[in-house]
Amino acid sequence: MIDFSVIKKELEKFGLSKNQAEIYLLLVNRGELRIQEIVELSGIARSSVYESLHALFELGIAEEVIEDNFKKIRPYSIGIIKHGLDDQVSYLKKLQSDLADL
Repeated sequence: MIDFSVIKKELEKFGLSKNQAEIYLLLVNRGELRIQEIVELSGIARSSVYESLHALFELGIAEEVIEDNFKKIRPYSIGIIKHGLDDQVSYLKKLQSDLADL
């Protein structure tokens, strides 16, 4: 059985808030969900769900999908986080190189 609490703590290490990690794992576990379903399943206040989803969209690990006049939220694979981290590492290495050139 998968221990989601361990995965949640690992996601928090990579910069996700507690709510963001919980919502992301809920989406990965359940697939596409409507916002009201996320609120009900997570127990997180609706306003906090919207705030967390906005951050997940910005991180590129979830997207909004419109189906049958309903908005659903779909997660991307966790490998997307690795890709984003690789991009950040490359950017930081470039900054470090630029700094050394000064």
